Amino acid sequence: MAIDPNALTLAEWAHLSNDPLVLKITESLHKTLNILQDIPLVTDETMKMSGMRFIDNLPGVNWGQINKAPTVTKGKPTPYEEQAFLIRNQFQIDKRLVNNKNNIQSPVQTEIDMFMEALTYELNYRFITNDPTDTVNGNPDAWVGLATRLKNAAQYGISTEMNIDGSAIGTGLDLTSATLAGSTASSSANLFVEAVQQMLDFMNSPEGDGVVFYCNDLLKRRWERGIRAMGAGSGFDITRDAFDRPVATYKNAKIRDVGRRVDQITRVITSNEHADGSLGTPGTDVYTSLYAVRYGDSYFKGWQTNPLKPDNLGIDPTNGVMINIVVDWGSGLWQPHNRSVCRLHGIKVSP
Repeated sequence: MAIDPNALTLAEWAHLSNDPLVLKITESLHKTLNILQDIPLVTDETMKMSGMRFIDNLPGVNWGQINKAPTVTKGKPTPYEEQAFLIRNQFQIDKRLVNNKNNIQSPVQTEIDMFMEALTYELNYRFITNDPTDTVNGNPDAWVGLATRLKNAAQYGISTEMNIDGSAIGTGLDLTSATLAGSTASSSANLFVEAVQQMLDFMNSPEGDGVVFYCNDLLKRRWERGIRAMGAGSGFDITRDAFDRPVATYKNAKIRDVGRRVDQITRVITSNEHADGSLGTPGTDVYTSLYAVRYGDSYFKGWQTNPLKPDNLGIDPTNGVMINIVVDWGSGLWQPHNRSVCRLHGIKVSP
C-alpha cells in the first residue's frame, strides 16, 4: 500500500477541517515547534505500509538501430516496510473542577496544553535520535530516528554519501565563537554554507524545495552569525508559516531548532558530539550535527491512523465523578527515496 500523494501537513489539514479542536491542537503544535508541523500526513487506519524502492539495479538503457528489436530490460526494486506506532494516554479530571465557575481557564484545556508541550519534547527527540535497540535511551515502540536511519544506511535504503563529515571538509567546519570573531570568520562561514549546499545537492533539491533543516539553537545562532560575518544574505531569509509565525530559511529550505528533551535542559541535538557524530562528553567534545529531510511525494512522508485530538469520554460510570479524556493516536514514517534524509556532522561549535 502506497502513501497518498495528496498527503497534507497538519497545518494544511487543520485549515480544511471544520473541527475547531483539530485547529486548536494544530496551533499548539506550531507554538511548541513540534516536528509534526513539517511532516505531510495521510489518514489511513493501517498499522503497516509496504512498498518498493529502487536503491540500485535500475533498468538498463540501451541504444538501438533501425530493423533491430529492442533490448529487454528490467529493474529490480527493493521491498521495504514501515510501521505505525501508538501514543496512548488518558486524563482524568474531577467534574467539580470542570464545573467550577471561578476557573480562569478550563482544566480540560490546561491538561491538553500541557500534554501537547510534552508531546513536542517526545516526538522531536524520537524523530531525530531514537534507536529502538538502545536499552538506555531508545524506545522500541516509537519511530526510528533520523540518526539511526543514517547510521544504518544499508538497512534503511539510504545512499552512504548522505552522511557528510564536516570535519573533513577543507580544514574542518568551524563555527566556534572565537573563529567567527576573528579574521577568518567570513571564509569559515562560507565553507559551512558550501557544505549546506552540498546537502541540498545530494538530496536532489539544489534550491531547497521541500527541505527542512533541523539543528539545535546554538548552531542556528552561529549560522546566523556566520551569515552576518559574510556581509550578505547568502540565501538566508525569514518567511512566515501557516499561522503567520516567522521561519528562517536558506534558499527555499526551512531551518528549525528542534529544541530540548522533556527535562527542558538537554538539547535533542547536542553540542558535545564527536567529530563522527557519535555522542560525546559535555565540556570535552565540541561538535554538533545538522540534519535535513526532503518532504514530498516519493521522498519522505508519514501517515496517521486517525486525527490527533483528545476524545472526551464523559463521566466515568464506575465512579460517577471523574471525566475521562483519552488520546489514542497512531502514526508512522514513510521513506521511499534513498536521498530523502541527510546529516552533516563534525560541525565545531563549542566552546
